Amino acid sequence: MSSEADNIAHYLQSLIQDESPAFRAGAEGKEMTGKNSAEIPNMSQRTVMQSLSLDDWKIVAHLPVPAGELRLNRMRDYGWIEIRGEKQRTAIRLTPARLRAMRSPI
Repeated sequence: MSSEADNIAHYLQSLIQDESPAFRAGAEGKEMTGKNSAEIPNMSQRTVMQSLSLDDWKIVAHLPVPAGELRLNRMRDYGWIEIRGEKQRTAIRLTPARLRAMRSPI
């Protein structure tokens, strides 16, 4: 049994000493992209933003994916959208900064 435990300990030690950039970045709490996670929209946030424009306000209830208050508030806090109205009449649109970011090359 100690042989199995020794093997596991040796394996874990080899993982800790791994020198790959991806491992070091993960161990140091950094992302490989060098960007803050707030700068990168997740899939549902991206879907919402792709249906928006700079000029037109879209009613939240008519979006292609459900967008709750928490999601919208986060997107507003990131500076990606503007919000107006309340309850069923809540409308959103892209901010000029987010539109430029979406159009810039990756």
